[in-house]
Amino acid sequence: MQTFYRRAAIHHSIHAVFRVPTRDAGEVFMCIDRANAENDQRAVVEVRADKFLDLWRKDPFRAHAEIANGNPSTWVSDYKYAHAVDGFSRGGTNPVPLAEVGCGLRREAPAGDNSRRFFGLRRNALHTQTNETFYVTFTNGITRTLYLLANGAAVFPVTCSLKDAELLQRLAGVPGGKFQTVEQIIPPPAAPLDTFAGVVLRAMNEELFAEILRTFHAAAYAHGFMFLAAVQNVHSVQMPSAVLRALADVVLVARRVHVAPRSTDDDVDAALTNGRGDGYGDEWVRGILKALAAQGLVPVPRTKLDYPPPPASLDALDRIEKHLRRHFARSCDDVKHIRAAPSSFKLEREYDEREALAKSDTKAWLASFDPLGRYYDLKSGFWESLNLETRSAKTGEWRSILDDEGDQ
Repeated sequence: MQTFYRRAAIHHSIHAVFRVPTRDAGEVFMCIDRANAENDQRAVVEVRADKFLDLWRKDPFRAHAEIANGNPSTWVSDYKYAHAVDGFSRGGTNPVPLAEVGCGLRREAPAGDNSRRFFGLRRNALHTQTNETFYVTFTNGITRTLYLLANGAAVFPVTCSLKDAELLQRLAGVPGGKFQTVEQIIPPPAAPLDTFAGVVLRAMNEELFAEILRTFHAAAYAHGFMFLAAVQNVHSVQMPSAVLRALADVVLVARRVHVAPRSTDDDVDAALTNGRGDGYGDEWVRGILKALAAQGLVPVPRTKLDYPPPPASLDALDRIEKHLRRHFARSCDDVKHIRAAPSSFKLEREYDEREALAKSDTKAWLASFDPLGRYYDLKSGFWESLNLETRSAKTGEWRSILDDEGDQ
């Protein structure tokens, strides 16, 4: 099937995800899930938009005739169209379900047929012609289909019963294409789903694991650590508890933002609070460290000159930057931030002002830091860091306190 993209675990069940090209909205994503039963009686047919629309407009029951006979300008004005726009905007991590349709044939006598009847049968039944109308009806998904039609999708998948699939394929299917049942598209797992592997498969997918690992690696780097092969010249160190707690929060944020990209700051804060209370982040960190160690990878202190950033990892960190910046500042009570000691009245006053700003307007306080999480006032010499760094008054250089620990 030309629109089939991949299989993925979404909302704790296995789905087939379809990638549908459109003229005006780029690629959009749709899906169908594997049910507990009758997957061999549900089919997916890839239809040509023009043929499908023609069949819909021929629905003899005229259930949605006004909508079907519209055009892109009327479809985008439909009162539910905005819901479709929102649904398709969520991309491949939260695809839109396939429309559910039926395909049939209606036979009826021509209008004005007054042939004489005998016991309810036409005398000339063998010679009387009937009108045949092939048509499509909807069970669910009209607005989703309007979105695809309005945005110029030439081909898209729909789902129907197996008994209707062959007719729909013949009338509107992609030339040379074949319909498939859900059982064929999403075969049953080789291992029982009640095994540990099955639980993991339902809960997550490979893409999420990769995103978490990239983000975890980048966060460890930002906190002064790298993961290297445990060879003769590399010695593992115990990460400070403050760093482990920070990494736990990074994992919680990465999971939340990946699964629900439209999460608000309040959503992330709630997820962090709940995750910390339940210890989810700590469990993830222990599991990741254990898995890395099984592959011979151990954490070691890094210096900026010795090791470059992990490839492609910092991009993952950037994608959740607005949440992580807030998280780094709140990761734990003993590492909220580092400030210059108030050795003079001038510094003491700015210390108090900065502390008041952090409490009264956290967003404005965070916005005052540069992209590296540093704040420095040229006039007073006051500095502040979100990333466990100190500033030398003599040289003006910033240095991670974790580097200092590694030197001891």
